[in-house]
Amino acid sequence: MAAGAAMEPLRPWLVPFLLPEHCFDQFFLRFQLLDVPCLKILLSKALGYGIVAGSVLGEILGGI
Repeated sequence: MAAGAAMEPLRPWLVPFLLPEHCFDQFFLRFQLLDVPCLKILLSKALGYGIVAGSVLGEILGGI
């Protein structure tokens, strides 16, 4: 089994939420981890989710 095939079960979780299809292929199938456009997309989405999660957690803990 190829190493990239081991990452296929993660495709349904990562592609719609964090990475476009092209970037998933770049990172996990071709192992090109320094693809700058894909890194920008990943960083932007991860920070966005982090900001939303932090604000939700702040609202939850602020009400205590």
